[in-house]
Formats: sequence, C-alpha cells, structure tokens
Amino acid sequence: MLESPRSTEPVESMDGRLGGLHDLAYIGSIVSGMAVGYSLFQRCTPTFLQLAGFSPELWSNNSTISISKAVQSRYEIIKFVVHDTIIAVVLGMPPQLHYNTTLERDEEQPKRALELVYGISPEILCALGKVNAWRASRLMEESQSRGDRGDIEHTLGGWSPFVEHTDEPVKDIARLAVQEAWRQAVLIYFYMGMREVNSACIQVQTAVRQIVQLGDVVEPGSPLERHLLIPCLIAGVAARQEKHRASLRNKVSSKSFPHEITLVLRTSEFVVVLDHLWHGVGKGGSPVTWDDYVRSRCATIPITH
Repeated sequence: MLESPRSTEPVESMDGRLGGLHDLAYIGSIVSGMAVGYSLFQRCTPTFLQLAGFSPELWSNNSTISISKAVQSRYEIIKFVVHDTIIAVVLGMPPQLHYNTTLERDEEQPKRALELVYGISPEILCALGKVNAWRASRLMEESQSRGDRGDIEHTLGGWSPFVEHTDEPVKDIARLAVQEAWRQAVLIYFYMGMREVNSACIQVQTAVRQIVQLGDVVEPGSPLERHLLIPCLIAGVAARQEKHRASLRNKVSSKSFPHEITLVLRTSEFVVVLDHLWHGVGKGGSPVTWDDYVRSRCATIPITH
C-alpha cells in the first residue's frame, strides 16, 4: 500500500490504494495520535495526484486542482481535498497542494456528497481554500492578491444553506444549523486568518455567538453533531466570554464521539490547545490573533510539515 503507485496502474486500483492510505492515516491517528496520522496523510499526496491525472476535468489552466471540480468527482478525490483543506486550517499549516479556489457552479451535476458526508458546501470549502492560499503565500513571502478578500465577502454574504426537505423537519433544521455554523466559522477564519484582526472584532464575536446558539439546535449525540466539531473549534479560538468557552469546549471534547476522528484529526486533542490559548495570551478574555492560536497548537501538538 505504501509503495509508489505505478504509472500503468489502472484507475480502480489506484482509487483503492488512495482509500487504503486514507484508512491507514485514520487508524494511525487513533492508535498513535495526530502527528502520526498527519504524517501518514502526507503520503497520500502522490497517489492522489496520479489518480487525479485520470480526470483532466479536475485540472485548471495553471496546473492546479480545482476544488469546485474535485468535489464533483469520485469519493476518494473528494475526501483528500476536504482533508487537505481543513487540516491546513486546524493545524495552521499550508495544505499539501496549491488549489484553484475559483467557485464554479455545475448545474448539470447537483451532487450533494460534500454536504451529506461533511456537512459543508462547495462554496464554503472554496472560501476556506482561499484563506489557506493567502496564508501560505504570506508564509512564503509571496505577493498576495487582495481581490480574494472581496470574493470571499461576496460569497459568504450571498450564500444560503441548502437542504433537501424530508419528512423529518427536526433533522432538516439541524442540517441547516450545521451549514450555517460552517459559514460563521469561515467568517471567523477569514477575519482573523486573512484580514488579521484579533478576536475583539465585532464581526468575529457575532459569529462566535451564532455558532454557540446553532450548536444548541443539534441534538447531543446526533450523527450531525460531529459536523459541528470543526466549527466549534474555530469559534473556540475566538471565544472571549467564559460561558462561550465552556460551551464550545464541551462540544469539542464531546463524549458522544470517544473515538471520533474528523478528517484524520482527533478534535478532542485540541482541547489542550484551546486551554493553552485561553490561559495564556487569551487569559481573562483578552483578545487573541489567529497566529496566537497557531503558536498554541505548535506548543501543545508539535507537527513537522
């Protein structure tokens, strides 16, 4: 499984190989922790690229993978792109690949696999990817486009959640709450991670309150609750009031999912990161920056890129 994929390997075999590597990273995270899981996830990249080579529609003119196209592709392709994008957010590290984050709506293929499996929409995933790309460029001291800021604000301002109505209205409302929680989480990441404001920003605190309230809409222990783990973690970074911190900490460390791995990340491990941040730079509700969070993550969960 860990051997380099052969150029003559059929697409079905390569798809299975990538799935096996994803499973290995998942197991590694459970058994040995996040650093091992992340290291194993990195080994998925060459196989992903070779598998993507069978799908020319995924590639943009600048030889990057289009997130919008990837999320309409086969499951293992979707899985890698979602993992790579969100792992970069949570760890504060560049993604494995540079993506084309232009939002392309394909009306002929209204697949909803992304929302069903991860509770996130293509629009929101592309917005996360834009902030990741901006932060990676800053880290590498490359020129950064300010046009992406307007794109993200336009996307988040005009986006509305989509849920296919069923005969279970309570679950329909919960699904809407999950999608809106993701939107609010991206707003926090955008303001703190790209516009580089601190957590005292009014828009950031409004988003924190919204996520706390939306978290109460989803029934504890519900399968949908796991989709709130990452939004609650992001809100936890920005939370200043003790009641908000307590609520979000409880969500992130939920006993409902004792072995839950969200995108090869064990979110319960991040409780120690939040505690380090809250009792350090953020002590007493003091405002923090996204870089403060990244430093707390590095201090408590050291990982080599």
